[in-house]
Amino acid sequence: MASDNLNEKRLTRRFSCLLYGNFKSDADHRGLALFQNVSETGLMLKAYDTLIPGQELEINIRRQNSMVFSLSGQVRWCRKEGDYWRAGISFREPAVFDLSRIA
Repeated sequence: MASDNLNEKRLTRRFSCLLYGNFKSDADHRGLALFQNVSETGLMLKAYDTLIPGQELEINIRRQNSMVFSLSGQVRWCRKEGDYWRAGISFREPAVFDLSRIA
């Protein structure tokens, strides 16, 4: 679960992957995204939209077989890289599904 420290580092094993889906912010902003480095406690999001540290997101991860994983999280950091933005997201609650199924 996320702590109040916005600079926290990942504490659990990461699964290197490239997934796609979408997000919706607490300000009702919606966007498409790629997801990488998924762990039990968070992931890295790549989008064309800037996100603000502390912002709450609803995330939907899609797979080729149409499975959808819905997660809630908070933006921990965001930085511009070329034409897009990368953001670290920590989940409100640890993922309870088998991460190896989506990685």
